[in-house]
Amino acid sequence: MATTYNWVVNTLDRETATGKVNVVHYSVIATDGTYTSNANGTVGLDGEITTPYSDLTEEICIGWVQNALAAQLPAEDADGNPVTMDARRTDAINQIESALGAQISEQAAPTRATGKPW
Repeated sequence: MATTYNWVVNTLDRETATGKVNVVHYSVIATDGTYTSNANGTVGLDGEITTPYSDLTEEICIGWVQNALAAQLPAEDADGNPVTMDARRTDAINQIESALGAQISEQAAPTRATGKPW
């Protein structure tokens, strides 16, 4: 079975007076139907959030997470050429999902073990 990846928002931190969200807590959950792996994280949001709190959706917040992760990647490639935000976003998503996929592969066919022979 193919591995599926699900990005979820666990919770939001916000200013109650303004409704401005300043932190998103998220998880990425990977499963192949037998094995599961996940990654959890938080991203701080700078700048002005223009979407009213009551209008937020998980999709909007996941977009913020993925954009924040993309912003952490280099804006130029090794040759000094600019890398678009869309390409950086794709790279950020692929990095997390590839790591989770590798963890699932390791669960399915372990290459390391612990224990004692007695």
